[in-house]
Amino acid sequence: MIQISEIIKQAKLGRARKEAQTDTCTVFAAALYDLLQAQQIPCSMACVQSVHGAPWAHLLVEVDGKFYDSMGEFSTEIYRVRAKIHPTVTVQLKFTKDFREECYDPEFDDLYLFYLKKIEQALTAYVDCNKKSDPVAAC
Repeated sequence: MIQISEIIKQAKLGRARKEAQTDTCTVFAAALYDLLQAQQIPCSMACVQSVHGAPWAHLLVEVDGKFYDSMGEFSTEIYRVRAKIHPTVTVQLKFTKDFREECYDPEFDDLYLFYLKKIEQALTAYVDCNKKSDPVAAC
C-alpha cells in the first residue's frame, strides 16, 4: 500500500501548501480525493470542526480510518502539535462525512489542477522509487 502521507509531503506545493491549510483546503482535498479514486484507493471526504472555542472547519480525505490534508496525516493529536496547543488545554474535534461534489468554487479550477499535478508527480516519484531494489539508497 502506498504511504499517502509521504506522497503529500513530497509534493512540491511551495506556498500553496500553507494556503491549503487555511483558505483552499477544499481544493487540495478534492485533488487528493480524485487522485486516490483514480488509483482505485477507497477514500471519502470528511470535515473536521472545532467543538469549543473559535469556530473553524477543515476539509480532509479519509483512507482506512486515517485523515489527510496538505501537511500529511491529520488527527486531534497532530492538530494539537501543529497549533502549538498546551498539553493542559482540552481540544475536542468533530469529524463528519462530507462530499466531493461542488466542494469548491470554479474560480479555483486552476489551483485544483496545480495541486493534482503536483500530487501526481509525487506519486509517480514514490512508485518509481519503490520499484528499485534498494529504495533507501536510490531515493
